[in-house]
This record gives sequence, C-alpha cells and structure tokens, in this order.
Amino acid sequence: MKRGKAIAITIMVVLIIIGGVLGVMQMVERAKKENELEMRQMEIRQAYADLHYAFYCANDTDLSILPDYCYEYVRLIRSSNPYGVFTRTYISLKLFEQKTGNVLEHDDAIEYFQQEYEEDGELRLYNNGRHPEIEAYVDWMQSNRPAAEVYIEKIFSVYFTYIYEDYSIDFEWVNFYDLTSFMLDELIKKEADPDYDLDLVSLQQQGY
Repeated sequence: MKRGKAIAITIMVVLIIIGGVLGVMQMVERAKKENELEMRQMEIRQAYADLHYAFYCANDTDLSILPDYCYEYVRLIRSSNPYGVFTRTYISLKLFEQKTGNVLEHDDAIEYFQQEYEEDGELRLYNNGRHPEIEAYVDWMQSNRPAAEVYIEKIFSVYFTYIYEDYSIDFEWVNFYDLTSFMLDELIKKEADPDYDLDLVSLQQQGY
C-alpha cells in the first residue's frame, strides 16, 4: 500500500515537473515569437524611415513618422509641379547616376510610390528584393544625401545666374521647383561644363 502511494506521489511529482518544463518552454517560445515580431516591426519602420530620408520626406531617419507619409508627400510634391517633376529627387537621381553609373529614371522612382502594397498583398518595402534599383538608390542616399543637397544648390545657382546675371528678356521667370525635366537637364549640363551654351528660352518657347 505504502509502495503504491509512493509511486503515485512520484508520478504526480514527475507530471508537475513535466508540466512546469512545458510551461517554461511555451513561455520561452512565446517570448521568442514576440521578439521576432518586434524585430520585424522595427525592420519595417527602419525601411520606411530610410525611404523617407532618401526621398526628402524627412530630414533624418525618424522612426516615428507614419509609414504612408512619404507616399502622400511624394504625390503632393509631384502634383504641385506643373510637369509632374519632383525636382530634388530628379537632380539627386542624376548625381546618383554620375557617381555610381546606375540609372534610375525619375518616373520609375516616383511610380514606386503609386501603391503601398505588392500585387500579392505584401507591404511594398524598398528592400524586399523586388525593387533593386530603388534599394540601390535609397542605400546610396543614406550616406550621400548631404552631397546631393549641395549639388541641388549648385544647380539652383546656375539657374539663378541665368535669370538674374545673364538675364534674357525673352525668358519668362519660373520657380526653380516648377521647371521641366528638360530645363533641369540643361542646367545640369551647364553646371558640369561652364562653357556650355545654356538656352532655356528656346526650350520655353517650344513648351519644354
């Protein structure tokens, strides 16, 4: 009788230990999954922050900015330009091409922001492996945005000189951020070669 009671107690103790071990394992597994989820959410926030920074939606990689903010910002900026040009990004893409040899067309870059999800319903993240051109540009901008901003100022200075110092009465003044891509290309050529014959008047007269 005593032996049977001892066996019963032993079995109960073993079951309690097993139950405790299983409980701990479940807690560990739950914590692991929560940690993985938190890490994934952090990666997503970082991806959006990097995108915001690269496309001038933020002045730094602020993780607190709403994920869809840049999508709305780019659409707003593009719609504010009569020709659909996001001037700062357009010029930065040209510098990116000069420095790396990689070509990312302005329209292709802006097209990325036309939808927030992939066709299969997944979040559209620049670094999800489906947008290598966007990823290359965003990665480059993380350390080169200051240089890109300086370059934009140089292009603006060329324009300023053209309209105020080399003034042509035939040129109708246009806000720098409302210029066409054709005019920006001409300004970029002039910045690269001071001897280049800059003629924005002809472009304007032709509707470019």
